[in-house]
Amino acid sequence: MICADCYRTATGKDYRREQKKARGGAWANYPVTIVLIALTVAIYALQVILPGQAVINALAYNSMYVSYTGEWWRMLTAGFVHSQSNIAHVGMNMFTLWMFGQALEPIMGKWKYLITYLLSIIGGSVAVMLLAPGTWVVGASGGIFGLFAAYFVVNKLHGGETRSIVSLIAVNFAFGLFVSGISWQGHLGGLIAGAIVAYLLQMTSKDARRR
Repeated sequence: MICADCYRTATGKDYRREQKKARGGAWANYPVTIVLIALTVAIYALQVILPGQAVINALAYNSMYVSYTGEWWRMLTAGFVHSQSNIAHVGMNMFTLWMFGQALEPIMGKWKYLITYLLSIIGGSVAVMLLAPGTWVVGASGGIFGLFAAYFVVNKLHGGETRSIVSLIAVNFAFGLFVSGISWQGHLGGLIAGAIVAYLLQMTSKDARRR
């Protein structure tokens, strides 16, 4: 048990507000994660409903194609489309986003969490441009690997345990290296971008400045 004033002194947060937020359920605690998942699933539904590869053709990323057309926004939109023939692609990505979103969004805050995810997708596209130019890529894996890195950074900065996340990153990255059809370049770019962005955002937070 702790009084409201002591809780505020210890954590810098309002006890009553935190209790109200905790009772608000998933939407109150993880709104960005829910919106990202809902948007991605809605786009996948459009992929299935619309004829042919219309959605993928409109949103997928290829560095040579965008340099010719100037459609650089594809560096981000590619993270919201997935393989139409493999529902496990979107399913596993969204499951992982949900798991890590629950861990990171309350700690980082909505906007820092969202910025980290989106810039990690772009970071994955940049790595594909540098390491595999001309390759068409789709999927949220760059953003997911960015969240892996952010989880590592946040735990490291707060003195938490990091061995499990390092093992998870190693296993998933190795999987992308040895299984055909997976862009390890996108994974690497997302991982690097997520680590850099999360570190900079954490270092600029009030808690980091106090330390």
